[in-house]
Amino acid sequence: MPGTVEPYGFPEDPMPEVRALSAHLARIKGDRPFPRRVDIRPEELPPSTFPRLFLVSVEQAPDGSGGMRTRYFYRIIGDRITHATGANWTGRYLDEVVERQLGETIAPYYEEAIKARRPIVQNYLFKSLRYKEPNPSLRYLFPLSDDGERIDGLLGLFLILEGPWAREK
Repeated sequence: MPGTVEPYGFPEDPMPEVRALSAHLARIKGDRPFPRRVDIRPEELPPSTFPRLFLVSVEQAPDGSGGMRTRYFYRIIGDRITHATGANWTGRYLDEVVERQLGETIAPYYEEAIKARRPIVQNYLFKSLRYKEPNPSLRYLFPLSDDGERIDGLLGLFLILEGPWAREK
């Protein structure tokens, strides 16, 4: 049916911010296979999602031995994430902002979404440097592509479910 917007993400998710973001991304995606990063405007995002969002560019860079490696550049980090982690990674690469072990933990989550070529949700045990106990969390990752083929970005929604930074009920 012309004019019908295909779902993108999790239109049936129990979390209202996830449904709102899924609907928004479906609208800006239109009939393309993926939303484009250039079409994401912070002022148009559902307000309930913005504090929990992160936007990552997926880049290829020389690895120093004639090959290429994938790097993740943080374009936007929501203030709830910044507050929970105690750091603002906006404008930095993943491999520049975290200790090697944490970077090696996070990168496979991003790689999974890139390989899946569709939105995915991941259970994640969030451990803040500011709080001893790990907190159950959900990380939603929405692949982005400017050319419709290569995944060149990820829009993430990070929901901490328990602990001092948990989402409001």
